[in-house]
Amino acid sequence: MLPDTYYRWSKGCPVGELEAAAALLEKLGHFPIVESRPGHKTGELLIYCPTRDEAEVLLAQHGGEVHEVPPEAWLTKPEDANTAPIRIRDRFLVMTSVSPDPVEQARAAHPDRQVLWFPPGLAFGTGDHATTATCLRLLVDEADRLSSAPWSLLDLGSGSAILAITGHHLGAKPVTGVEFDPMALSASKEYAADNGATDIELIEADAIAWLGQKPTRRHDIVAANLYSGLLKEVFPLLKPWLAAEGRIIFSGVLAKELPATLGAALECGYRPLKTVIRGKWSAGLLKRSPV
Repeated sequence: MLPDTYYRWSKGCPVGELEAAAALLEKLGHFPIVESRPGHKTGELLIYCPTRDEAEVLLAQHGGEVHEVPPEAWLTKPEDANTAPIRIRDRFLVMTSVSPDPVEQARAAHPDRQVLWFPPGLAFGTGDHATTATCLRLLVDEADRLSSAPWSLLDLGSGSAILAITGHHLGAKPVTGVEFDPMALSASKEYAADNGATDIELIEADAIAWLGQKPTRRHDIVAANLYSGLLKEVFPLLKPWLAAEGRIIFSGVLAKELPATLGAALECGYRPLKTVIRGKWSAGLLKRSPV
């Protein structure tokens, strides 16, 4: 279970330095969130800690501020949480309600669709983010393409495990999710149980380090919800893990960084099949070249 109260460390940072600062914090074993707004020269680095002591250590080492975050501040209020379901092709409804009651009502009203439920919390990716919904649609399309044979899914930066859980219900086997943030991983295991996907494997690990080990299998689809800098590091490491002509579904890339990200993909032998831009974010589909 997740703790009721978190402690948020935060520090302002020039926008041009945010990604490098976040990468440094990750190397130190932290799990930073980057926040920036269009037109603003300064953004913010955030780290949510389960204890005050951990937050105070960050404060002593890096400066910034520490604030207590009670449950009512990070859990969406029931009256605000029952947003309209996200429709994913003709297969799924994704719901983010706090209460299970609307979910059961939706399941009764839509027996032809799989209803997935992700109560709002700290794990990224509950379907309402534009690129998350795009990735889900790409995953459904790829599952249809692969439906005549067994296929497997690797989800890097799995967050809430929404893609891993959806892949399970689309018939992928095995399904493996890799997530660096222990709080997100804890939430994702609860989501997997809520959505009848307890047989997916969810691993707490750094994506770069995990991909550096000897591959246990080649996956037909790799989902990668990673920022551009990390994605560029991941591309060459994915080759031993990806099936011949396998697909990569990526997201988490700022639209302005998409050209450089696609350039890095091409250099590693991945051909862009589709890109989608939603606001300041982008997502897309890559295909591994057969040679």
